[in-house]
Amino acid sequence: MSQVKGPLTNTTNVIFEDSLSTELIIEAYQKDYNIDVTDYFKEVDYVEIYKCVETGYKFYFPLHITGKSNLYKQLQQCTGYYQIRLEHKIAKTFLNVDNSVLEIGCGNGFFLENIQDLCRSCTGLEFNDGAKTKNLNVLAESIRLFRNQYAGKNAFNGFTRLLAFWVILKCS
Repeated sequence: MSQVKGPLTNTTNVIFEDSLSTELIIEAYQKDYNIDVTDYFKEVDYVEIYKCVETGYKFYFPLHITGKSNLYKQLQQCTGYYQIRLEHKIAKTFLNVDNSVLEIGCGNGFFLENIQDLCRSCTGLEFNDGAKTKNLNVLAESIRLFRNQYAGKNAFNGFTRLLAFWVILKCS
């Protein structure tokens, strides 16, 4: 069995926190959004939750379970899925003109759009094409790909704020 590595640091300095039954995840998507996500979890009984000791970032394993663009298009049609939530309002109070923000899983870009005038720069990582139509700096790539393309751990040094809201619900 391979060791679990954090997607931001690529180190094994992680702590297991919990696991979720894929059966329950599939049922929740079906019930809440009327979307079948069964294909994402072939041969996976549980999604494990880990925390990177170095960064505090929580992530889900196995890392290969990533939502496709079509999933996000379907979620975009669900009333209330992409909206400003309490955690967005709280995060916004910590931002200012000196910040360079990377939002992991930026959805249709509604939060980036909401903060772009507050910060020096805003970048999003997202598989959903919806954010790209809003003239936002959004890259269609995973955290791991972003890290690997931009010099490993140092890829994140240019950002003063790393944000990820509801990423587990998007299976990424």
